[in-house]
Parts: sequence; C-alpha cells; structure tokens
Amino acid sequence: MKKLILLSIVLLIIFSCEKDNPTDISYNPLESEIYFYPIELYENYDIVDAPDLKLVLMTESYIGGGILHCTKSVVNHELRVRLNGVENYQWSIEPAPAVAYVDLPENVNKITLINGDQVDKYDVFISEEKVEIDSIVKNYTVLIYDKIFRYPENTFNFTCWTDSTDTTLCTDYLNILFNELSLGEFEFSGESKIPYPYYSSTSPEHYTGVFRYEKESDFNSAGELLEAYTLEHIQPNEGKSISLIGWNNKQFHSYLFYQKNYVLQQVGFAP
Repeated sequence: MKKLILLSIVLLIIFSCEKDNPTDISYNPLESEIYFYPIELYENYDIVDAPDLKLVLMTESYIGGGILHCTKSVVNHELRVRLNGVENYQWSIEPAPAVAYVDLPENVNKITLINGDQVDKYDVFISEEKVEIDSIVKNYTVLIYDKIFRYPENTFNFTCWTDSTDTTLCTDYLNILFNELSLGEFEFSGESKIPYPYYSSTSPEHYTGVFRYEKESDFNSAGELLEAYTLEHIQPNEGKSISLIGWNNKQFHSYLFYQKNYVLQQVGFAP
C-alpha cells in the first residue's frame, strides 16, 4: 500500500504541466481525443494537508501508456493548456492512457485547451463547495465530470466492513461516536461527483457515511475511540474493518491499530 501511495506522489509530480514557455519545442497535434475532469488531490498522501484543485487530462488508452506533456499559463482568469505530445512508457505492455495533471487556480473562470490548431474553450465556476464546467467550443475534448463537489472542511468519511456474524459492529461504534462527540451527518446537496468513496450505504455489513465535526480535536478523539474499539471488538484477519478518512487526508484505520498493538506486544509494551 505504501509503495502505491509513493508511486502516486511521484506520478503526480511527473505528470504536472510546466509553465508556458515561448521557446518550448513545437510538437505535432495529438490524434487522440482528450478526456478531462476537475478533481481535488493531495500533493503528498503521507502528510495531513488540505487538498489541491487539479485538472486531469488523458488520452485514450493504448499499449504502454505514457506521460501527456503540456504547458500552461493563466491570463486574465483564463487557464490555457497547450498539449505538446506524448512520452511513451518503455516498461509497460498494459493498455493505459497518457496522463497530465494541471493546477486549477481558484480565480479561474475559463479554460482553453489547445492541440495544434484545434482550440476548445470552457466556462468554469469554482466555489468552496463545488466546481462546474460548461463547454463553449468543443472539437476534440470530452469532459468526463462537469460538476464535482469539493471536500467539505471538518468532515470525514466513515467506512465499516463486517459480516453476518457481527452485524452490529458498525452501528455500535457509530453510537459511541455520537454519544461521546459533537457530530452531525453531512449531506451533499445536488447532483455532482462526490469526493469521498462509498458515500452512502446503511447495509449492516457495509455501512458508510460522511459526518461533520466542530473542531479538529473531535476527529482526533474519534481516532482514539476507534483504537479502543478495535482492540476490544476487531480481531486480525477476520475480514472486518473500520476506517475514518478526513477531508484533510488525516486517516484512522482499525487494521493499523491492531498491527500497532501486535508490535507492542512483541516488545512487551502492550497487554
């Protein structure tokens, strides 16, 4: 898992567009359609920090995949992205797109995507709650998500997996949280892509939801309560787990708590 996270960080850095430079080499236009969408991502998945707003651009999948090279500039609240070409991977034979990540500044209200002599234009509306994109001129680009919700501050995603032998595992922990802390359920209003995975499910064996807390110490307390609950109710390798994933990439996972307890037991520091 840690290797995958580190790889994601490296790829995010590699795939980022460079600032526009008039002396850049001129490339031939790309023949593939370009798919794109806005998203909030973390620059470093090992650090607690607010997410950054990005624009993801990618080609159609082809053998090997690669890096989509581009240059960017912001002029009068307009983000201009020039697509330069693709650098193919030499080490992969699996179908994959060539990908680029572009910073999407908060004050941008237009996006222009340039591929040779083809120019596509979009209006963009960015608020604290969501991002909305509408096409003005479209020739070769495909917008995958025209509306996305952003991570609401002071929220976290609750995900619990259990089985038929312990159907109250999820709700019992939730009851502890609501009895001990000042929490409220959070609802995304309207139709847009939701940033959290497994947004809403109340199945006894797979319970998920998004909750809002008042202050950061409340979320820290939720993590402490999860650690105590894990050591009492969740055993390793039973296929049961609870995760709390915060808007700012702070995370608590039951499997990490019993791994930590196991290590402490081995060195004589845990019961």
